[in-house]
Amino acid sequence: MPNLVPEFEYRADLVLDDVGPGPLGQRVIVNVTGGSINGDRLKGTISGAGADWLLVGPDGFGRIDVRATFKTHDGAAIYVQYHGVVEVTEDMAAILGGASKSVGYGDQYFFTNPRLESGDYGPSSLVGTIQVDMGPAGVAVSPNGRYVYVVSQVQRPVVSVGPSDFLYGLLTYVGLPRRGGTLSVIDVKRMELDPTSSVVAHVAAGCGPVQVAASPDGSLVWVVAKRSNELLAFRSAQLATGGARPVARAPVGAAPDGLRLVRNGAVALVASSDHSQEPSTPQTVHVVDTAAALAGRPALRSAVAVGGMPQEIDLSPDQRTAYVANSGTSSLSTMDLSSVLGT
Repeated sequence: MPNLVPEFEYRADLVLDDVGPGPLGQRVIVNVTGGSINGDRLKGTISGAGADWLLVGPDGFGRIDVRATFKTHDGAAIYVQYHGVVEVTEDMAAILGGASKSVGYGDQYFFTNPRLESGDYGPSSLVGTIQVDMGPAGVAVSPNGRYVYVVSQVQRPVVSVGPSDFLYGLLTYVGLPRRGGTLSVIDVKRMELDPTSSVVAHVAAGCGPVQVAASPDGSLVWVVAKRSNELLAFRSAQLATGGARPVARAPVGAAPDGLRLVRNGAVALVASSDHSQEPSTPQTVHVVDTAAALAGRPALRSAVAVGGMPQEIDLSPDQRTAYVANSGTSSLSTMDLSSVLGT
């Protein structure tokens, strides 16, 4: 059972206008003339026009219809709208009639579901900073939005040594000492409440992982490890528990640096960007059969020549064409996936 966590306290200054009885009930316009919001992540005031166009029915309940504007402490405007029901008790009826009375939380049934809209929350939209391992290079979000996957090229030392971590990372990158990289699993729900406890797992992910992608159905997470020249796959269900090991390891070309899943995850395109070659030297995109990789069979279907130092791969909306950005030759290669993969 999830725990409810207070988000913010909302106080409003109200002025009532009683419209009177109508065919649907007693209409009372509760004008919002000011107020404040106060919470750990959201602070500000109520500004501009706002009101509750409350309709009190013969069943003793009022139908809430509120619209208002919040102005955050850092200048963002938030449109607020919510509907709901409130029990019009004897005290509530007296208040709506203009009496000077007060009611406490829980004195009457009250239910609503606020919706907040904003195009810019400003600096207050920063949820927090999440520590992962050293040299994070790739990030992907699970299709259901529940997890964020981050690959880091170097595992942190067992004991952090502050500024010396940077030197440690450089030494590790050139192989002194040689340590593998990691895949960090971040729980988005935890991140929204407490970023410091949102990393649910760090798992070994080859040597120098630089790219990560989640399969369209969310069941697999694929990682390209640049220094061990391989494509790895993890079960997402196992990653969430922190006990995952690769369920597939497919050798690919030297120094893979780009990754894109196509055909609903049936094929992985992996770009090799070997920096030991001259930047102008043509390199390749490897076509990997993911089902064969998961079955432990040879999975490399073909290799397509592209420009020098290919890094990023993207697809046309119909996934019939792949575009490869080549940093070494300052060029863009196009791949006809219909001919490469077949229709």
